[in-house]
Amino acid sequence: MKKRIISIFAVLVLCIMLIPAACADTSVSLGSVPAGTELSIPIFAHTSEVFYDISALPDGCRIDAVEGMVCLVGTPMRAGGYIFVLRTDTESYDCYIDIIPDTPYCTVSGSKICRKGDTVELSASASVKDYGSLSFQWFRNSECSVVGGNPIPGATGGIWYADTSAVGTSYYYCNITNNNNGLTMNAYTDIVTVTVNEPEINAISVLRQPDKMNYKIGETVDTTGLIIQLQYADGSTGTVNNDYTVTPKTINADTKGIWISYKNREVYLPLNVEEKLSCTVYTMPTKTDYTVGDLLETAGLAIKVMAGDTVKDILTGGFTCSPLSFNAPGPQIVTVTYKDASCSFTVNVKSKAADSLAVYTLPTRTEYTVGDRLDTAGLVLSFKSGDKTSLISSGFKAEPEQLNTAGNALVTVSYNNTICTFTVTVKEKTLPAVPTPSATVTPSGGSTPSRPSSSSGSSQHGPNLHRMLVGFIVVLAVLALILLVIYIYVARAENFDSSALGKLLKKLKRYRDE
Repeated sequence: MKKRIISIFAVLVLCIMLIPAACADTSVSLGSVPAGTELSIPIFAHTSEVFYDISALPDGCRIDAVEGMVCLVGTPMRAGGYIFVLRTDTESYDCYIDIIPDTPYCTVSGSKICRKGDTVELSASASVKDYGSLSFQWFRNSECSVVGGNPIPGATGGIWYADTSAVGTSYYYCNITNNNNGLTMNAYTDIVTVTVNEPEINAISVLRQPDKMNYKIGETVDTTGLIIQLQYADGSTGTVNNDYTVTPKTINADTKGIWISYKNREVYLPLNVEEKLSCTVYTMPTKTDYTVGDLLETAGLAIKVMAGDTVKDILTGGFTCSPLSFNAPGPQIVTVTYKDASCSFTVNVKSKAADSLAVYTLPTRTEYTVGDRLDTAGLVLSFKSGDKTSLISSGFKAEPEQLNTAGNALVTVSYNNTICTFTVTVKEKTLPAVPTPSATVTPSGGSTPSRPSSSSGSSQHGPNLHRMLVGFIVVLAVLALILLVIYIYVARAENFDSSALGKLLKKLKRYRDE
């Protein structure tokens, strides 16, 4: 009995476990389909009404019955992964489909054969059946293959111009990408072969001269801006602005122009080269002796300018000299420069004598009393610097400023780091004379006159105190009168008779009348 119960229980558990499996959804993978492709994909047999969310379907698709089958039909245009559920009364189907971007259909221009420097246009185009957008990237390869090519920077349009600056063969192709809803699909165009040839050159000529045509001896040739024209054997022409050689590269005394060579052809270009000049001192300047600190004077100086053995000019100006001032004693070489030529001469420079200061005119006042301040009015100094002497009447400093000691005082005057002195006389200060007291007459009685009592001092201040008191009383009386007038004026304006003062005056008048 116990075994039967256990067997029945096990069968019930197995049935319960089979129920979810019987009701589970059926997963259906519909594969991967390019966008823009018309679809009719059967999913299951059509036996009853089908329920689904149309918004979950790929854009441009629907569910329809076709020949007894429930099918996904339509033309999806937007790439992406889509999941949608189809339900009937008894079953449920989880459907999966991947819509991938359409592969671009590409076309490209044909191969080219050109000459060096020619303009060669490469073009590529593509089309897709979906809503995707196209982008371009050109590649260049040294081999005829789309493997190992190098992307060309900036070549991201449908048109690109091949590099024809060098003879040889290059291979170009374009990678076109379809971008649809964040997903991409690439396609390569066919390979375009560009062959650059250069026909035989008969002659070359200067089409455009260099920017720099004027030179001095020793300068390096600058060919910036130079363009060479090529005449080919077939009658055509071309130009180059590099890859040529120039001889000589540095301008020397014999240079009149340069030879330009390209592909075993040469052309001569004349240049403007200044002659090599030299110069000598023709006459010395008038002044050849100087003192330290002096400036150079070129009056009388003349130089002879020569080109080779030919005298070009005798110049008294238009040249430069160095140094222009002399800061040290002894012989000094002065260099004269004219264009690229230079010569020199020697001058003698003496040491500068020390500056000196002396009193030229004493001040107006030279006698003082102890305690007086020094007065320099009228003082004139003689200041000597080198060979130049100047009279100075201001801008100096004199010490001491105050004379405090009797006798002959030495005054020191300083100016421009030099000093001199002069002497003034200082007398003792004279004290005021003290009056001699008169003789006291003693009365015959022999008694000594008595001293004035201390009260005499206070009696002397009495009149002053009295006058101050009288003045104070007068001021108070005037102030009281002013206040009374103001009060009456205000009270009268407001009804004086009813005011306190008016009532008081009435009472006083009544007492007077009684």
